[in-house]
Amino acid sequence: MQKCGFLFKNLTTGKSLGCAAEKRWPAASLIKIFIALLVFRTVEKSKLRWKDKFVLDFSSKVDGLGKIDRAKTGKLFDLRELTQAMLDQSDNSSTNLLIKHFGNRNINAFICSLGCRSSVLKRKMGDEKARKANKENYTSLRDLALAFDKLLKNKILNEKNTGLFLRMMVKTDSSGSVLAKIFPGKKIARKNGIIKNKDGDYIFHESGIVTIKNEKYFAGVSFKDKKINKKSLKIAGEKLSQKLKEHYLAFR
Repeated sequence: MQKCGFLFKNLTTGKSLGCAAEKRWPAASLIKIFIALLVFRTVEKSKLRWKDKFVLDFSSKVDGLGKIDRAKTGKLFDLRELTQAMLDQSDNSSTNLLIKHFGNRNINAFICSLGCRSSVLKRKMGDEKARKANKENYTSLRDLALAFDKLLKNKILNEKNTGLFLRMMVKTDSSGSVLAKIFPGKKIARKNGIIKNKDGDYIFHESGIVTIKNEKYFAGVSFKDKKINKKSLKIAGEKLSQKLKEHYLAFR
């Protein structure tokens, strides 16, 4: 298995620098980007409203650190709360509620409509039984770059909703971010995720949009390691930063 993949792309010029960008990785929490895009698209088409309420049911609730993860079953949350928690806190229970509402088939149809060939949703968050049955969610850096490129060109959402979507992805805490180490001090709308594979290794993903001198760049990294901690994230950030510096002119 490829141990590392990365893709940096100037979304203005189209120039890119990457390795294993087409590789299909277990998606972890990056599948939530596609689900959130579908939520925004559905609201924009007036088929849902941000104030619509959802009940946290037992089948959707899983353990986690997010706001909805920690809530009691039976509690009501509006659509904006669910989407914000999914993107900002990587909340799994809110994600499961949205998967239940839209259904795997509709979510996958939306992903296909974006031209994302390697991405698929096959299970809910935290569904270890499904994972043991080889049902896994997948994505690739190429697919994520394509989705963000279309987003910024307003081919998925209008300009207002595109801005709201990216603002929901901007995080103040950069302690667990490889991209923040590669692009220190830059504004980054990002999503990351960690998942343990069957071999016992951990897979780390992070993708998003970096703004540099008013230009937008897609930046995405995926790698596996025996453990994921501050040290491994720092090392990955330093290696990728050096790679980017070596090819800076071509990248721009």
